Amino acid sequence: MLTNTAFSRIAFELTIRQNVFSRSDATSFISVPAARFNPLDALARFNPLDAVVVCDDIKLLQRFQSAMAALPTAGYAEVKEFAELTPKILKMLAGDAPAVLLLVRDLFEVSLPGDSQESKVMRAFNPTFWRRHFWLVVRRFQEHLRLTAGAVGGLNGNAYASAEIVQFRQTQLKLSAEWAAKSEIVSSTGVRVPLSKILKTASQRIAKVYAFVSAIDRASVEAGLEVSLITTTLPGDWHANPGHKSKNWQYNGKTPAEGAKELTRLFQNVRRDLANDGIYLSGLWAGELHKDGTPHRHYWTCYKPEHRAAVLAAFLKYFPGRLKLRGATVGADIGFNTPADVFSGNSYYIGKSKRGFQVDVSVIDRSRGSGASYVFKYLEKAMVADALTADASFKAIDASRALWSMRSHDFFGVSKCLSKWDELRRLSKKPADPRMAEFWAVARGGTDEGRAPVMTADDGTVTPQCGDAYTFLQMMGGLAAMRAEKGAAFVPLAFDFVKGVNQYQEPTKSVVGLVLNARATVLVLAAPDSDGVLPTYARGARAGSLKYVSKTTVYPVSTIVTRFDSWSIQAMAPR
Repeated sequence: MLTNTAFSRIAFELTIRQNVFSRSDATSFISVPAARFNPLDALARFNPLDAVVVCDDIKLLQRFQSAMAALPTAGYAEVKEFAELTPKILKMLAGDAPAVLLLVRDLFEVSLPGDSQESKVMRAFNPTFWRRHFWLVVRRFQEHLRLTAGAVGGLNGNAYASAEIVQFRQTQLKLSAEWAAKSEIVSSTGVRVPLSKILKTASQRIAKVYAFVSAIDRASVEAGLEVSLITTTLPGDWHANPGHKSKNWQYNGKTPAEGAKELTRLFQNVRRDLANDGIYLSGLWAGELHKDGTPHRHYWTCYKPEHRAAVLAAFLKYFPGRLKLRGATVGADIGFNTPADVFSGNSYYIGKSKRGFQVDVSVIDRSRGSGASYVFKYLEKAMVADALTADASFKAIDASRALWSMRSHDFFGVSKCLSKWDELRRLSKKPADPRMAEFWAVARGGTDEGRAPVMTADDGTVTPQCGDAYTFLQMMGGLAAMRAEKGAAFVPLAFDFVKGVNQYQEPTKSVVGLVLNARATVLVLAAPDSDGVLPTYARGARAGSLKYVSKTTVYPVSTIVTRFDSWSIQAMAPR
């Protein structure tokens, strides 16, 4: 066991430095400069014999060092072995919990998740946690090498993802499908249902999203909002292997996952700046990939017409590589270089060039369509096609998204409706509370009770009910783009949770139902000043009396249970 002094010395020697990794392997990469390979070369400069006086098992430490050195080209079996060695090494080299967390940080550049020191240490000593972590790190590192080497994208590489990652993803999907087909969910009362029967199909997922896209479009028309399609891309140095390289192009070494996070960060900045000026956006974004795996996004965006210049200027502020406004004049596109140019109208005509603009904007002409169908085609690629039977391009896109954990789409500027919509539709009996029953009827599309929502006509004909997404959206607060001030929205439905703990003894919350909230404005005494003195009115009939201020409070009106049983998965085949 290491003493504090010895541990400090070893930890200092093991400190990881950001460096460039060069190698050649079976994939014929010759001296390829790879991006940061954070956790896997930490022991390469550490001689385990230096620790002979403080370590009981030098052979174990040597095995750990050898396994770590082999990780850059490791397969699943080698990663699994390394994950099983990691807790043993941590226990051997670290004497207490703080030392374990420090060693993990220095060896692997990992800040362990967890709500407490104890839960973090439990993860550090769990081989399963390390197997999942290192297997993802290794696959991402190997793919990043291929991106850097030009094996993905460009003019000659595989589009979107390497053949190795596509094959891995296909195998993963096949095994998952076999596992789901041979598994059941079992309730606490003994009811058994095949897992394959409750998994949502691609058609069901896309139908729900389309219902809410249509609802947003209808609400925007009725409110007189303008709708634009705004495409944003990352600068050229984010591309590992662009099809058209500029003269001074140089790759910054960032992964597609980091690119997706950067797009999210920049869009959040756009929305924050606009919200500070009382301008709000609503809509849907859909992500797409360039052929070298670098993400870009299309925003179907609703806003008040008088805010167009502010919206375009905000996008151009955070995506500063020029803005193209399509069809601004008859048969011509115009460009802007800076946000100030947008406000002043200092534009210039653009020819047929398709490149060189980081922001591309098309204001929707309602006489020709809604624009929703344009952005929706990207969702269809991600949600409708079966990745096991789709064409090669979609298989590669699906593989890249899965590897780099990139979302395909998300709504913005609307309350979180979809999950609460699903929760109401699973309830087969009408709630007793009239207001909750109204939400239930709108989500299910009628008042008929039963497991499957149906409508029965006078002649006995039974047809499936179709929920009213537009009315539900309005009842849940409508579009943020219609708001006039910050904090004006109120979402009446919230989830009801039951508390529990996970395998690391951390508190968890599981949905058991829904809570209907209401809000009321009441007068309360104004807060005392720094000396504890309550403020009073200075003039008028109430001069000298205690001062009151209005305060809005939210309180629960009723609660319904939507999940009466607890369920678990019983697998009939290996996971």
